[in-house]
Amino acid sequence: MNLEARDRLASLVNQARGNLSKSAFAELLNVSHTSVASWEKGTYMPDVRSLLRISERLGMTVEEFVLAVEGKPKPKKLDEMVDKIKSLPLKQLAVVERAVSDRLFAIAESAGR
Repeated sequence: MNLEARDRLASLVNQARGNLSKSAFAELLNVSHTSVASWEKGTYMPDVRSLLRISERLGMTVEEFVLAVEGKPKPKKLDEMVDKIKSLPLKQLAVVERAVSDRLFAIAESAGR
């Protein structure tokens, strides 16, 4: 994990902890306070169970949490994508239509094998 990812992890865990002490937060997650301290230092990534609980406290999915640590954008919701597609100029809409058609054709071909 690079330095920026460590900082983002530390920030997210600290945000999830809020005003709880490290010990109280650790008890809530059923881990040791040293685990919480290592996450806040960015030394170690939480295990999957802890990731789920931390993500829930932040109102995120585990995928969104991991993407945030990696510094990657949150995936766009389908409704947002559809709204953008609806407002595309005809030329760009044709590109999207072609990509979707190609993808569907590839799926149909692989299912027929």
